[in-house]
Amino acid sequence: MKSYSETLLDWGLDEKDREAVRTDIQRIYDDSVRMEELIADLLLLSSLDSSGIHLRAFVFDLAKCARQMSDRLAEHAAARDVRIDFYSLTREPALFADRTSIERILSNLIVNAIRYTDLGGRVEIYVGSVVDDVYVKVKDNGIGISQNELDNIFQRFYRVDKTGSRQFGGTGLGLPIALELARMHQGRIEAESELGKGSQFTVFFPSAARLLRATLLDLSRKEKPQEAIRLAAAATLRDWAGGEGGSDGLFDLRTLLEIIDEKVNNSMDITPAN
Repeated sequence: MKSYSETLLDWGLDEKDREAVRTDIQRIYDDSVRMEELIADLLLLSSLDSSGIHLRAFVFDLAKCARQMSDRLAEHAAARDVRIDFYSLTREPALFADRTSIERILSNLIVNAIRYTDLGGRVEIYVGSVVDDVYVKVKDNGIGISQNELDNIFQRFYRVDKTGSRQFGGTGLGLPIALELARMHQGRIEAESELGKGSQFTVFFPSAARLLRATLLDLSRKEKPQEAIRLAAAATLRDWAGGEGGSDGLFDLRTLLEIIDEKVNNSMDITPAN
């Protein structure tokens, strides 16, 4: 921003034609947006590092969430002549999570896929389930990543493009943020890529049924949850139990298991009371 501002100040508006002035102003604006995004990402990472994020978790349909994210980013993809295809491969898409965090993970993965896919390319989004996990896979046929780079892509500020070019944009924090948010939900991200052929990133989460039942089992044993998502699950279970199981850890297990099955089977957005 400084260099373009200095250019305008040194040369003056009268000594540059209208298009040159417009180009400098556009570059200043683009840099300010990039700086704003960087600051926002750094603040989010700081909150994640200090466990300062409160999870407002509830049961929702992961497939529906991923579909909405792909639709939301369709215009961004179309601007690069990139096609997005969506596939739901599961009948059990229920996830217990903070939806805002999940949307941020999916957005980062999809935007990256679009960004590193050539004009006329394709991005595929799959939602599925494996045993007691649900997942979203984002696959592209873009430039790909070499194997020696693949181990480093989740490092903060690491960029595959080291030329200093602004061709791909971004802050270098999208994947680290996605990984930290996934881990906060007891999830993980797996990356596969082949240079020149494309990449695929798959984020796995424990299904709503698995997470809620495991938390219920812990509470019945009077074991206090430690992780943020387990604390949110425990609070939700207490709310569903009508306040039971507070200090003495007693729950009507049969009733709560039935409630869990009902919420999961319906795949409804069940927001917490508070």
